[in-house]
Amino acid sequence: MSGLVNYFKFIFSGYIRKKKVLNGIKVHFKYHHGAELFDPIAMILDQYFKIHMVSDTFKVKVDQYNFEHSDFSEKLAGLKPKLDCLINLPLGLLNVQYFVLREEYRTTSFYSILLNEEPLAFWHKKYDYGKERSSIIKNEIFGTNLKSNPALQHEEEPVLFVSSADHALYLEKFIHSHVFYVTRLSQYNNICQQLQKIYKINY
Repeated sequence: MSGLVNYFKFIFSGYIRKKKVLNGIKVHFKYHHGAELFDPIAMILDQYFKIHMVSDTFKVKVDQYNFEHSDFSEKLAGLKPKLDCLINLPLGLLNVQYFVLREEYRTTSFYSILLNEEPLAFWHKKYDYGKERSSIIKNEIFGTNLKSNPALQHEEEPVLFVSSADHALYLEKFIHSHVFYVTRLSQYNNICQQLQKIYKINY
């Protein structure tokens, strides 16, 4: 019967719905046919682990930068996620959405993370073979306030930019340029610490 219900839900919405238990946590998926399911909790914790592994040498304090979640919200306006995940946590409803985002001459992968419908973080995979790392630093983080910093010269090293406004941006070259931007770092840390306690894999 559940298969028939899912079939009619797909007919009317274009989405397939599925519930899975991932290492002790219930995750509700809504996705288009052909979309590949992934573990949103592992993805979030991986980024958390990477952020906290950055050495002090490659942590850069900034007063402000040009990255704003609202800029990407505008790009996503009118787009439907290929995959949508919902996770109920004691701190609130965690929502992870996966989009295919057109950027100039190529498509990119964009993951939006929301807590209680408010932006918490995003992860943008550029598929540029790392060519845009320098332009991201110059144009999208510092703008005209760019100053010489030894930490920015090592292209193979991940860099963590932290602002006084509780924002953080983790930039790495992992074959391609990956940008992980957190709008509320303290709340993101709380969520990840909570996930670590209930997720049945050690990080």
